[in-house]
Amino acid sequence: MDKHIDHNENEEENEMVQDLEDVKELGKEMEQISEQNDEEKEEEK
Repeated sequence: MDKHIDHNENEEENEMVQDLEDVKELGKEMEQISEQNDEEKEEEK
């Protein structure tokens, strides 16, 4: 029973790490989109 509880805790931690990685990826994509938008604004001037 104790092993089962430990296993669940580890799984939850892994899910949190996965979410963190997703957030990092999303942050990179948002930065790229922001840069592209800035470039488009520069071209319009």
